[in-house]
Amino acid sequence: MGFAELMDLFTLVICTYLFAISVRGKTGITLINSSITEPLLSPSAGQQTETKRTSLYGKASVLDLVTFSWMTPLFVIGYKKPLDKNDVPDIDERDYADLLSDSFKRILADVEHRHGLSTLSIYRAMFLFIRRKAILNAVFAILCACASYVGPSLINDLVKFLGGERKNGLQKGYLLAVAFLSAKVVETIAERQWIFGAQRLGMRLRAA
Repeated sequence: MGFAELMDLFTLVICTYLFAISVRGKTGITLINSSITEPLLSPSAGQQTETKRTSLYGKASVLDLVTFSWMTPLFVIGYKKPLDKNDVPDIDERDYADLLSDSFKRILADVEHRHGLSTLSIYRAMFLFIRRKAILNAVFAILCACASYVGPSLINDLVKFLGGERKNGLQKGYLLAVAFLSAKVVETIAERQWIFGAQRLGMRLRAA
């Protein structure tokens, strides 16, 4: 019997043994680490996912909303450890998908009753659904644009002041510095509120 025949015989024995194990359905191997046999979602973990988490945005003050400091607790947790699902707070109750969907359905039904059902009616309902927040968002966009023009409009006065033209003494320099700083602060806050508001409007429309 040659080498090839011996290898074929050895392979046949191994395959027969594996076939017998598969038919029996047991390997005889036991796992010592019980954590491997635990389900991916244990009952405790499932219960935790159902736990209602506080909305940081919903309970934020006006100052917190302006400065986005309502996100500070989340940043603190994220700095200490990687965030998991239970660390992320819930959205504001006013942004719940079921509430937004019901509100949009009522507006759409009212528009359909007045103007009939058409593509234009759907667009009209979408506008009525987001008009208040859209107007507020437009105000932030206009405020951001206006504040961005303060710097270029005062740059000539700043160059003249730095060039030695100081008819009003240092008072004009202080006023220019305050104007530049104030305009930049207003521009930054308005721009952040504008971008955040636009993202929130898109989220509300998708949820509805």
